[in-house]
Amino acid sequence: MPPSPYDQQERRGDEQNLQHGGQTWPDRQVAAYDSRPGFLHGFAASRGSDKDLAISNRSPDYIHSFRAHRDGKFMTALIYELKTSQITVCAPAEVQEELDGEFAFWAEGIDSLDSDKKGE
Repeated sequence: MPPSPYDQQERRGDEQNLQHGGQTWPDRQVAAYDSRPGFLHGFAASRGSDKDLAISNRSPDYIHSFRAHRDGKFMTALIYELKTSQITVCAPAEVQEELDGEFAFWAEGIDSLDSDKKGE
């Protein structure tokens, strides 16, 4: 049985410079499912001095993980294959469209919550 993705969290964090010298990355985070079975989106905002974002999209086979500045500019991205525990670091051109899609997913969700609240 392959290791749990949570067992690999430290390794993925190191790949994206989310932890240094055993220090954790202070953040606030939220997760949400979308309409596809087995897909989970994550969004975390740093509370530290860097003020960056960590965005993820988990499918049944992969975890796509991004780090970006708050203006949406790409910093790092990787793909973690759940079955093999292999990590692939991606180039900006390969993932900018997917990162933009994740920002759109979260913007739509926030807009939906906002319009629901206004309808109360």
